[in-house]
Amino acid sequence: MMPARPVNRESKTGAKCFDEKLIIICISFNCNLAFFSIKSFHFYINRSITKYRLAN
Repeated sequence: MMPARPVNRESKTGAKCFDEKLIIICISFNCNLAFFSIKSFHFYINRSITKYRLAN
C-alpha cells in the first residue's frame, strides 16, 4: 500500500474533466457507466432470485 498523499501528476481523464468544454461529456460518460453497471447488477440479482424461486 502506498502512503496517501496528493498526486502531482494529472491523469488523462482528470485533465479532460477539468476542460470546460469536455466536463459535460465527462460527467455524462461517468453517469452512463454507473447506470449500466447498476442495471446489470439488478439484472444479475433478479436472475438469481428467479433461479432460487424455481429451485424451491
